[in-house]
Amino acid sequence: SPEKMAENWVKTLDMIAKDDLLDTVFYTDMCNEWPGDLWAPYFKNNPPEATWGFWHTDTSMQWMEDTLSIVRQHYPDMPLCFSFDGDRVEYYEERNISFMDLLEHHTWMVKENEGEFYKKAGYKYDRFSPESYQNLADHGEILYREKPEYWQGLMKSKIQRIAKSARKAGQPLVTSECWGSVDYKDWPMLDWGWVKELCAMGTIEAARTGQWAAIATSNFCEPQFEGMWRDVEWHRNLTDKIKASNIN
Repeated sequence: SPEKMAENWVKTLDMIAKDDLLDTVFYTDMCNEWPGDLWAPYFKNNPPEATWGFWHTDTSMQWMEDTLSIVRQHYPDMPLCFSFDGDRVEYYEERNISFMDLLEHHTWMVKENEGEFYKKAGYKYDRFSPESYQNLADHGEILYREKPEYWQGLMKSKIQRIAKSARKAGQPLVTSECWGSVDYKDWPMLDWGWVKELCAMGTIEAARTGQWAAIATSNFCEPQFEGMWRDVEWHRNLTDKIKASNIN
């Protein structure tokens, strides 16, 4: 229930506050990519099959608003939201989302055109088999290098659509998962160049819009992804560009 979700988040924030660390929290996302059934199996939308990307239904909107209202009673100064993915970002301007303090939208080139890139590469989000990862390693860079302007254009167009809708809704944007590929394995000799190229393009394009209050550079900015983590100059360069960008 929204009450139980809010109760769990209040308890979590209470623990952080008890350790005097609340000032390190930029905002709180109630649920990753709501209402995807991988993250929110407890939520039943109307209709029930409306999961990934279907945050805009009346049932979902009421759940989110109720949850945030309760948490906000305890932490009125904490920016609160639910994060989303999905293609039809125009819902941001069509639905009343004033009860959220920001929009966190996750977006990747590989999901554009109904997953065109992943389909051509043979990637299927296998959870218990390495086959899709192997297909991406074998075909991903080749596929991208065949027409990089096309794949970049898909991402640029999506970024502009997101920014336009958020601007009309009067909401700042945050993106913490983004730009190139959703998944990638740090296998020996696996090239990260094409992934970093897409991520740099997405980061810079988002920064230029002036609509993003916080921008991630990729899904892979953690030390376990050594192929990306070790390129210190790449990270510093993009961080400098993010910090130098204007916010509307």
